[in-house]
Amino acid sequence: MTLWEILKANKTGIAPDMFTMLAASKMNGGRDRLHELSGIPPLSFTAKGKLLTAWTITGNTVQDGTPTPENPVEVVGVGDRTGNLFDNSLLEQGGWKATVGTIPTKLLPDETNYTRRTRYNQIIPLLASTLSLYCPANIKINYVWIDANGISLGGSGFQKNGGTVTAPEQAVSMTFILGLDSDIECTPSDFSDINLVAGSIAPESYEPYGYKIPVVTSADGIEPITTPIYLPTPLYSGEVMRSDGTITRSDGTTETFTAPQIPTLNGTTVIDVDTAVKPESMTIKYRR
Repeated sequence: MTLWEILKANKTGIAPDMFTMLAASKMNGGRDRLHELSGIPPLSFTAKGKLLTAWTITGNTVQDGTPTPENPVEVVGVGDRTGNLFDNSLLEQGGWKATVGTIPTKLLPDETNYTRRTRYNQIIPLLASTLSLYCPANIKINYVWIDANGISLGGSGFQKNGGTVTAPEQAVSMTFILGLDSDIECTPSDFSDINLVAGSIAPESYEPYGYKIPVVTSADGIEPITTPIYLPTPLYSGEVMRSDGTITRSDGTTETFTAPQIPTLNGTTVIDVDTAVKPESMTIKYRR
């Protein structure tokens, strides 16, 4: 046991052995010690207004009713769908040839505009009759409308940040062609911050596609602080998300995500998870 190990344990709550942790907990006359709390959120505790030193959230699974082949019942986990309809994992190099009255086909690598376009690589059901866009100023998007026979109804023309479009009445599906200003060469990686929503009000900022787990820190008389956690899929029973940026999924695989820092407040603090399905449990480590 060294002084460095004691100082590290006092700061992080991680120690190589029990004696080091005991020594760390006695530093500063017992003040500013690390505490741990587990349970189903909301969790109430006394804090000092510092960030949580560590946290975990364990998922949950809800299926209301008994599914049958005729009436499937959705399995729901922890995490609510974000408003963003644009899945940029479906982007690939190239574009679409989608002249009105033809079946859309993908540009080939040796065709003009191939390197100056990026395409949504699938034709998908119409997302909404009216769509509004947030994207960086240098990005432009052409919505391609398609009818029930797979025939192109034409495009919206390239749209920019703040644009709102309405699909033709006959449209049942759609895809996208993307490019950059000045028609310069581009790749799918250039289009990571697109937020497309249903309706006529354009978003003012980017929100990722996928699922959101808002963690809310609150106290009486103080404006709550919401810390969103974004995931590609919900968190189901037996799956654990950690503040070190890892998730253990129910199949044994481990994935990474961007883990935010979660604040506390000075005094009695309540930390809750504001999702339709609550987690099975949450564990926090904090100082007071």
